[in-house]
Amino acid sequence: MNSYDIKIEEITIGWHDFKIRSLKDRQQFSDDRDIVGNRGISSASWSHFGVVWPSGIVLAQLISKLPLQGLRILELGCGLGIASLVASRRGGDITASDHHPLAESFMSRNVALNELSGVTFAHGDWCTPITQLGKFNLIIGSDLLYERDQPALLSVFIDCHATSDAKIILCDPGRREAKRFNRLMISRGFSAQTEYLPVQMLMGQSYKGRIMTFERGAC
Repeated sequence: MNSYDIKIEEITIGWHDFKIRSLKDRQQFSDDRDIVGNRGISSASWSHFGVVWPSGIVLAQLISKLPLQGLRILELGCGLGIASLVASRRGGDITASDHHPLAESFMSRNVALNELSGVTFAHGDWCTPITQLGKFNLIIGSDLLYERDQPALLSVFIDCHATSDAKIILCDPGRREAKRFNRLMISRGFSAQTEYLPVQMLMGQSYKGRIMTFERGAC
């Protein structure tokens, strides 16, 4: 029996409605076997994987418009995997990844709720590249840079999983670590571009974020 509360809500992305199973709120914690503690996930951040974030909605909206045909796509820190669901519905070859022990089960339930298939899930953190996954043409993520060590870890992980002509798209709400990540990606041979979004209302709150795009072979 779950020791946390859930809800199912409907979110419209592009021309489609998606049913999303998520935690009822952010005031949740369940770790009877100390699994997340061993993975370095604090009680304060335990619920982050299981709620809908504005940057995740922005990323999903972007994916609903991008050409995906012929691309291998990797979503980093997928959480509930809304962008991955959108990519799957559009026929994308999508792999969703996260290191939270419950992310796969929530992702699988959301895939089933939306009668989708073809979403691969990979457990793993950014400290160790998941070499068996191979390389990806498009790597995406949202709100990933909220801790000090994440820019360095993420830039190495992406570098290991990106093809020679890869594009990386991250939606960021304005985290201070984003600038350092930008510099690290440039040092690894990626071109960098940032689009600052106008203020908009998302999930009942004002949101002003940015879309960070990195490309290889575009310099």
